[in-house]
Amino acid sequence: DLSNCNTIQYMFTMCHRFEGIGLENWNVSKIEYFDHTFCSCKVFNANITEWKISSTAKDFSSMFENCENFVQDLSSWKIPNLSTRIDMFKNCPLARRKKLQPQKV
Repeated sequence: DLSNCNTIQYMFTMCHRFEGIGLENWNVSKIEYFDHTFCSCKVFNANITEWKISSTAKDFSSMFENCENFVQDLSSWKIPNLSTRIDMFKNCPLARRKKLQPQKV
C-alpha cells in the first residue's frame, strides 16, 4: 500500500533479477520521487503503462538507467517537469525510442 508514501526512490535498485511482476496495479498517484527506482534492474520489463503519475511528481532521474530489457510504452504518462529526468533512460532501449517515452504536460 503506497497511499501514504511520497517516494519510491532506490526501491529496487540493483535487483538484477527483478522482473516487476505485480507492479502494474500499484497506485503511485501520490509519489513525488521516482529517481533510481529500477536502476540496474537488468531483466525488468513490467507493464507499468497504466500508472497514474501525479502533477506533483518531481524527480525521475535514472529511474530506468541500465534496465537493458525495458521496452514498455510510457507515452501515456504525463510528466509535468521533464527537466527532472536526467539519465532516466540511460543504457535502456527506450533511450533510442522517443515515441515510447513520457510526454511533458
